[in-house]
Amino acid sequence: MADDVVVWQQRVAEARARLAEKPNDPERQNALGSALCDGLAPRLKTAGRDGEAADAAREGIALTRVLLADTGRADRQGLAKRIAEAAEYLPGEESVTETDVAVAAYREFLAAAPDSTDALRWLAWALSDRLAHRQWRVGRQDATRATVRESLAITDTLVERSSLELLSGIARRYLVASVYLPLDEMLTHTRTSIELYRRVAAPDPANEGKRNNLVWAMTTLAKRLTQGGRTVEGEAAQAEADRVSRYGALSLFGRDYRFPRQAPIACVSRNPLQLDLFAVGEDGRAYSVWRNQRWEDYFQVGTKSFPPLTPIAGQSRNDDQMDIFAVGEDGGLWSAWWHGEWHDWFRIGQEVLPARAHVATLTRDPDYMDVFVVGDDGVVRSVWWHGEWRDWFTLPGAVFPKGAPLAALCRNSDHMEVWAVGGDGVVRGAWWNGEWHNWYELPGKTFPPGTRITAVSRNDDAMEIWAVDGDGQVWGAWWDGDWHDWYHLEGHTFPGGAPVTALSRESSHMEVFGVDTNGELWGRWWDGQWRDWFRVGDGTLPQGTPLTAVARAPFPMGGVYFMDVFGVGADAGIHTAMWAPGGWRRWHRIPVAVLKFQQPIESGGVAALGGWSGVNISYDGQIQWHGHAHDSGADGYDFGVAFYVRSGDHLIALSHNGSVGGTVTSGSRDHDWEEIHPRNDLVLSHLANFATAQASMNMQYTSHIGQTLEGVVSLALKWFIGGSVAGSVTGVVVFIGVEIGSLIATGSLEPGAVALEGVLWMAGPSNSLLAIAAGAIAEVGHRYRELHQEEYDFANATVFGGTLPPRGDILLTDTVGTRGSSGYPRPFTVPGVRGKVLINMGEEGFDDPLSFGVDKVAHKQGRPDQNVPRGEIFIHELVHAWQIHHSAFSVSLLLDALSAQWSNETGGHPYEYGPAGPAFADLGIEQQAQIVCDWYGRHVNWAQSSGYQATGLDTQTALNDAYFRYIAGNIRIGKF
Repeated sequence: MADDVVVWQQRVAEARARLAEKPNDPERQNALGSALCDGLAPRLKTAGRDGEAADAAREGIALTRVLLADTGRADRQGLAKRIAEAAEYLPGEESVTETDVAVAAYREFLAAAPDSTDALRWLAWALSDRLAHRQWRVGRQDATRATVRESLAITDTLVERSSLELLSGIARRYLVASVYLPLDEMLTHTRTSIELYRRVAAPDPANEGKRNNLVWAMTTLAKRLTQGGRTVEGEAAQAEADRVSRYGALSLFGRDYRFPRQAPIACVSRNPLQLDLFAVGEDGRAYSVWRNQRWEDYFQVGTKSFPPLTPIAGQSRNDDQMDIFAVGEDGGLWSAWWHGEWHDWFRIGQEVLPARAHVATLTRDPDYMDVFVVGDDGVVRSVWWHGEWRDWFTLPGAVFPKGAPLAALCRNSDHMEVWAVGGDGVVRGAWWNGEWHNWYELPGKTFPPGTRITAVSRNDDAMEIWAVDGDGQVWGAWWDGDWHDWYHLEGHTFPGGAPVTALSRESSHMEVFGVDTNGELWGRWWDGQWRDWFRVGDGTLPQGTPLTAVARAPFPMGGVYFMDVFGVGADAGIHTAMWAPGGWRRWHRIPVAVLKFQQPIESGGVAALGGWSGVNISYDGQIQWHGHAHDSGADGYDFGVAFYVRSGDHLIALSHNGSVGGTVTSGSRDHDWEEIHPRNDLVLSHLANFATAQASMNMQYTSHIGQTLEGVVSLALKWFIGGSVAGSVTGVVVFIGVEIGSLIATGSLEPGAVALEGVLWMAGPSNSLLAIAAGAIAEVGHRYRELHQEEYDFANATVFGGTLPPRGDILLTDTVGTRGSSGYPRPFTVPGVRGKVLINMGEEGFDDPLSFGVDKVAHKQGRPDQNVPRGEIFIHELVHAWQIHHSAFSVSLLLDALSAQWSNETGGHPYEYGPAGPAFADLGIEQQAQIVCDWYGRHVNWAQSSGYQATGLDTQTALNDAYFRYIAGNIRIGKF
């Protein structure tokens, strides 16, 4: 640090010597002032030389104040910032006095441009971030509170005028500055800070920095509540902060249900339409989720907790009864049961078993239940129920690893079988047909000790078992009166000893499933002979995930069977895939709904169609679209439902078609549906917006159902337009389950745009339509092309350092924005479908985008008025393409950018920026683009008015430009 001080002392001496040669030269005065305030003073302060730091700051501020008094200087905002920063090194009241000088300058800047967002932002910064704590330091508490209140009042006006990137800084101001205010005011502003950090974090839930900011604000609220004597509220606030710290920002929208990786799942199907799942969560509580036509909400079973990864076993001895079992931390076998409602956990006997031991259970008829567990001594223990629970007993004669998994089945009401893999790797079994028989071995093949066996009985006279050996090969053995030799299901491998699961959906079919080393689910089936292994869907689970599978026959008279497979995914949720006639449905996470919208189905008039439809938005951005229709009249109906969820400028649109029969027509009188649509990034990024959304529904009952799908688009557009202010639309409509490209009568929207009812519609990512007020569009074009190689190479090499999107992903169109207050057409850039970016530069820029605007006189920060140099506006729009390519949620960027452009036309200043210094991510979308194109415009030199040969961007002058830090440190390394 001493060396650093010496370096800056030498620089100050050099600047002082240059000033002595020309004492009245403003630029030399500025150079010395900067060396003293920005260079030497902070380094002296860090070295503990406070007096010398104050002397340096005092001299530098005096020089800077002279320069600040010159109202003709273009850098006065930077000079005011220098004074505000350097005043920190002055003692007591002197620090406050000099900060007041900077504040006065910022007030002057605001008076000259009262609508300038930047002027407001800089004044608020000077007041709360610089003046307030210096006033407090000298005991001027009342003045401090007045300063903070003024700053936060200004900040209130900036919230809705700021891009998402700037909200973090605003949130920090509310949090830090409010510490000087009385408790109630402090808490109000702290909660505002939390809401803003929440808005910032929601679109990017995996961003650790954004999550940490939110946790910091929430923890601060908890501390302030506790320090204010509101202990209970403080504890609740801290619990919320801890939840966000562990599970992320989205957990604020509702509870997530999470399970450890490798957690076993129990599945019970007590009737062909009903599925009930059970598992122990990360918090040790037993949870269940069920479906009958559709997935319902998770709930906790009873009040007891278990060690995480404790296996639960379940069974149903009749349609109205379920029983589940698990070994508690105390080693007791605990059970909970359902008969119309859940009864709490109770302990069965006093037997002590290994914690997390696997439990096997079966029922051979409705009046009997049997449970099996391997004890601490490796001996199998059993207990049974027939009206009441009987005493525990052992099945001696074989020893297994303690708590080892057992497979058990009942091939008819008079037989039970149980198997496990011993410590020597040999499979042993025991059977009952009125009494238990001795253990027997299935020789000829060994498995890793403790390997889980899966077993099925496809009819009364056949049983099969399977397991994975140490080499990852699946082996099976079968019985049809005698045991046959082990056979190999070759063709695919799994982790050694991995659990597999199996089922038999009818007497002539068997299926085996497992998760391989790539996390892929693979299955194989038998219908008289074994078929090849096949992959089930395209989802993945952690390798070695234990699966559970069930077969059910919701329509047994028609011979229709369903199969369902379940496992815990890497996101700690339970995932499932279902087979129905026609094939396997896609993998999806069982929904955890955090936002729910529902509307009644009411036909009105003489029609007798009723029911409901609903949309649930899940924690992870999935959408559950479901409903129930019922015909209570004589006639049957074909019907179509269009459903909309809208919040501000964001709309979700869905549709469904169905049929119901009446009392005198064929067909069921009930129609149920459920569609689970995969994570949608647009929905996830605007989850906070949809928290206050409204739902609307339109229903048609007609035999011409094809009209419903087309109608969902037109109705969505009309509802969107009807709720918008003419001329100010900037939003997005997300179509779920409706492919917009095939439904717009004018054809595909991919390359261009369609104007409809005062709104310009452009196809965007995630099956969306981007909505822009047509009044803001001068030309709706129809042509598009990729950038020519020379155009792309020029920009990518000279400015972007190879970080532009691939050339094939950038499309140039002949659409262009309206002639705004400048009288010149305004280009704009938006994300398109399948990762494309559309740069809209109209007819003028379509053939040669570098020539766009070259006849326009530019009035730019720090530059003399001059014609726009060739390529500058093209570079500006390519920055937006770069932003879209390097950001997680492009539509958020789009709305920020378009809002900024319309703001510019209504008196805002979204393109203005201050001195180089703030982090690139803290600048607005247009500020970033303007900084890059201004740097380009200051230094580019064209020898001729066409072509692609330009110089000047690699000169020392360009590299020494204060704003080049953003080119080198952000643009050229792809750091948004």
